[in-house]
Amino acid sequence: MPNSIKYKIVFVDDDDFLRKLYVSRLSEAGFAVYDFANATDDFVKKVATIRPDLISLDIINVKRSGFETLILLKKNKRTKDIPVFFLTNMNDPWCIQKSKDLGAAGYLINAQVLPKELVEKYVKYIEEHRK
Repeated sequence: MPNSIKYKIVFVDDDDFLRKLYVSRLSEAGFAVYDFANATDDFVKKVATIRPDLISLDIINVKRSGFETLILLKKNKRTKDIPVFFLTNMNDPWCIQKSKDLGAAGYLINAQVLPKELVEKYVKYIEEHRK
């Protein structure tokens, strides 16, 4: 990684506008961003190769839900310890609890977090949990 890259993140959202907005902000903050519109069948294998510091998932995606993706990531020995945050429009107590039960590191609601705040939360989490 070049010296200007501080962190690696995998960012998944099928909303092109939001994905491009967040990818831009994360890149400006020193993230190497690997963005995906959907978590396709070979997603876990790709994540295992990338070995990101954090994964950001949306709950609702065309190919596979964020919950299903998180389950697959937690089952794989090479990806199970990578922290996963949900960034979603789902402001639903059931979804929030399910994300905790499945082992998500955090849950953020798009309408309640500005891009700058998202970057700050991700950086803070990574810095506090780096080994």
